[in-house]
Amino acid sequence: MTAYGRYRNLADLRADVVFHADLPTPTTSTHITTQNLTDLVNAGIAEMYNEALKVSGVEAYLTSTTITTLLNVTTYALPADFLRLIAVELTYDTNNIVPMHEFTDEERPILLSSAAGWDGSPRKYQLQGKSAIGNSVGSIIELLPKPAAGKTVTVRYQMFPARLVSDGDTVDGFAGFEDYAVMYATRRCLMRKGLHDEAAGFLQEMMRIKENILDLMKHKNAGDPPKTKLVRDNDSYRPYRRW
Repeated sequence: MTAYGRYRNLADLRADVVFHADLPTPTTSTHITTQNLTDLVNAGIAEMYNEALKVSGVEAYLTSTTITTLLNVTTYALPADFLRLIAVELTYDTNNIVPMHEFTDEERPILLSSAAGWDGSPRKYQLQGKSAIGNSVGSIIELLPKPAAGKTVTVRYQMFPARLVSDGDTVDGFAGFEDYAVMYATRRCLMRKGLHDEAAGFLQEMMRIKENILDLMKHKNAGDPPKTKLVRDNDSYRPYRRW
């Protein structure tokens, strides 16, 4: 994720919640504990992050990792921050990069028993150990047919934010991203205390911050106008272009 220079650490975010919700200094034995506040701040970050993904599509939080294949090794671990796959690409020489496509379970036996491409490159992939939205602990990617050594496969994916655990762990806020997490945690604390009228005011502030953030995410690429899609007629005898 791009850095915007508004880093806030977990200790500061918890302190903001304590101030807004008028809480006693949290400990392991207070009504709302230090761990409770940590969990609420992380929940607020995750909620805003998911909303940003909805409006910005594949452009948000896009990153990549490179796999260098080993001889006849078909499975490779994906990074710990893997959330959702965007594309898999094979570099088969210095000037040529081609997309790889997912194989089905029905294709797997023949791919396991066949030789790789003309240069020993894998041709297809399949994700394993993933949930419906794309992430789980221990996600891996399988590449088939069994590859030769030294082939380069690039996995482009959306990452998810690291959980804040230690006091010094930071979130890179922008346009109020970190403030949303504080407002979210504050509202939850006030509801826990039974102060529902006060909590409603923080809900309004959450909605204001969310609107600002989502508007920014929707217009993140303001320099490139929408493109007209080029299509072709289905009739192979009339391959005329139409717009």
